[in-house]
Amino acid sequence: MVLALILLTLTQTIRIGMVCQDAANAVARDLIVTRGKSDSQELVHRMAGPHAQVRLSPSAGQTAVRVSCPVVAGPMGVLPAQVHGTAVAILEE
Repeated sequence: MVLALILLTLTQTIRIGMVCQDAANAVARDLIVTRGKSDSQELVHRMAGPHAQVRLSPSAGQTAVRVSCPVVAGPMGVLPAQVHGTAVAILEE
């Protein structure tokens, strides 16, 4: 029973990690298309849920995107509490 629970929570963690990475990629694409004039947090909430957070770090013609998504705590705390997705938008001038 415990093994099944661990496998289910591991599967959920992997799924959330993939969604989180997809959200980071989408924000990076959106930054390029809209030239940074869109609401990145709203896009992340739509894709990864209301508790996901985005951090943008602009520097020298590019913007690093980091999306953090909470994960439901698994048994015995062996899984991470959050997963992250990262992407970089290279902005052309």
